[in-house]
Amino acid sequence: MLFFVMVLWTSGIMVAKTIGDSMGALEFSFWRWAVAVIFMAPFAIPRVFTRMREIRSKLRELFLLGTFMAGGSTFLIWSVQMTTVFNASLFSATQPILTATLIFLLFSRALAKVQYLGIILGFFGSLIIISNLDMSLIMRMSFNQGDLLVILAVLFYSLYAIYVNRWLSDFSALSVMFLSSVSTTLILSLIVFAFNNMSFNIHNSGLVGKIVYMAIFPTIIATTMWNAGIKALGPNKSSAFINLMPVLGILVSVKFFKDSVQIHHILGMILTCTGVMFVLRGGKFDKDV
Repeated sequence: MLFFVMVLWTSGIMVAKTIGDSMGALEFSFWRWAVAVIFMAPFAIPRVFTRMREIRSKLRELFLLGTFMAGGSTFLIWSVQMTTVFNASLFSATQPILTATLIFLLFSRALAKVQYLGIILGFFGSLIIISNLDMSLIMRMSFNQGDLLVILAVLFYSLYAIYVNRWLSDFSALSVMFLSSVSTTLILSLIVFAFNNMSFNIHNSGLVGKIVYMAIFPTIIATTMWNAGIKALGPNKSSAFINLMPVLGILVSVKFFKDSVQIHHILGMILTCTGVMFVLRGGKFDKDV
């Protein structure tokens, strides 16, 4: 399930990269979540209404989860318009490391040694895939505002992964997704309207299609499964799957763009998949973090 989440999120990054100047990142993120709420409402509202008393007692937590998701999704869409795919992919691959660090700082809970090894292997596997083993590319890395936005996006996503099931563990995956989406949409709407950044052209069918795709697949389906995956495995083990996204990029390129598989691709995939296995098999069950 988490592997399929990475497939959908990889496709979402590709779609977000194509919006260009047709819509601002903030507005695109708002419409993505607003449309997701509309699609989920008929299925989720009956479940949510039966637990309104519990929901009212968790308004602060819902506000924070919405802030984490709004920040993560918006900063990531914004960042890919301002930085290179190489930089964005590399910094995104640091999420397992950042998640483990935050869990240690917040809850004084460390990983097993084999899990740290798995995170390191996964990161270097991603680095090999992204860099094509071209050390000059790594040495020539330059940093800009977009790179900072990627780091902020990873930070917000890590916080969401850590707290979503800690705060909403008694709710179904659909209810968690709907409540988080409503909170995210409300927060983004306040920011969008405050900056008068609403310029949506409904006659732009290509843009409408991209928003609907982002709302259904990378948002509703993928993030609902992500929440369920975190509930089953915990944030540390779930975040390890982020390193599979460069591997999926290779598979997409080979399948749809007829690119050839190189030796560094194979090496990177072996290291990445081995790293994920180490993280999954090592340490205690951490879903209660």
